[in-house]
Amino acid sequence: MAAFAATRRKMGLPPVIVVNKSRTLGGIFAELTKFDMNSSNWSSVASTASPGPTRIRPMSPTDDLNYIPNSQFQARDATMSEYPDSFSMARAVRATLNEYAEPYSGSEVLYDLAGVVYTPGGVALGRARRIIFAGGLVPKTVPQGKAIMSGYDFLRRPVRELADKKIAVVGDGATAAQVVELMVGESYMKPVTLPDNIHWFGGENMPFDKSSWMDLYHARFSGLGRHFPQSGIGGGVIRPFRTRGEVYPAGDIAIVNQEVFDLVVYCPGFTPAPYPVPMAGVVQLGGMTVARSSGSSAPLNSRVFVIGAAAGFEIPYQPYVTKFAASNNALYVNLPRIAAFAGALPR
Repeated sequence: MAAFAATRRKMGLPPVIVVNKSRTLGGIFAELTKFDMNSSNWSSVASTASPGPTRIRPMSPTDDLNYIPNSQFQARDATMSEYPDSFSMARAVRATLNEYAEPYSGSEVLYDLAGVVYTPGGVALGRARRIIFAGGLVPKTVPQGKAIMSGYDFLRRPVRELADKKIAVVGDGATAAQVVELMVGESYMKPVTLPDNIHWFGGENMPFDKSSWMDLYHARFSGLGRHFPQSGIGGGVIRPFRTRGEVYPAGDIAIVNQEVFDLVVYCPGFTPAPYPVPMAGVVQLGGMTVARSSGSSAPLNSRVFVIGAAAGFEIPYQPYVTKFAASNNALYVNLPRIAAFAGALPR
């Protein structure tokens, strides 16, 4: 919504009303413990096509992986770190919405296909000219148990006493890597006591030692390589397993692949937020899919739209295709599409 609101204002249109369920503006970046983002500062979008940590110099300030289109507020201006932290991005999003929109935080509304907006109690507030749903991503469900946490919950409230715990992390994505990063003390929130070892069930493509980790995984997490076993020698705090972790709650413990653990952090990833009304069509501009719409015959004249990660488009951003599947939900993939959509909408 930050990109949408800023683009509409830059086109001379009135500010949009943004209703944010959370009390704090800034999306998921404001909800989680401070962590480094995956996209490096002052890197061109062309950098994502590179197989390694190569940073390609941007052609302009707009050619930046974390750029919020048409906003004067950018994460890169708040930090000089190689990777901007989530709080810097949250501040940029919050400042953008406060400047270019009319935001209401800690609020919630419902709506129907006709554009009628309701309170959660069912009181009609009126009919909107159009409704834009930008719910982003939500965590997938995890097995429920005292010894089991989702990766999302761990990143919000990390367990900081890790000594004398048998620990398993299950997952092969950036969430699992961020959890392990917190556990070994390589993030902003340091553990009070360090783990003796972490069993990491990362699936069949899990890197098995320092060298393969550096070759196969995202450069953002290269520092974790020092905690992997040496090739052919063993050792290391991280014990990687090339298998999926089957997790079962069992009272005060949890079972993963028939082994007992005191703490299991299950990281199945995120899924597009469910939109409240059915979407019949999509909006395409010059071959680029930019939004879902409630109408199929004339999509841009529809009443309700879904944008961003909530739209669930699996089509990669065509100019540059990266080897990391999760990048389909990255800012540099979604925000140019949102800006194009905002510019094409009728007044």
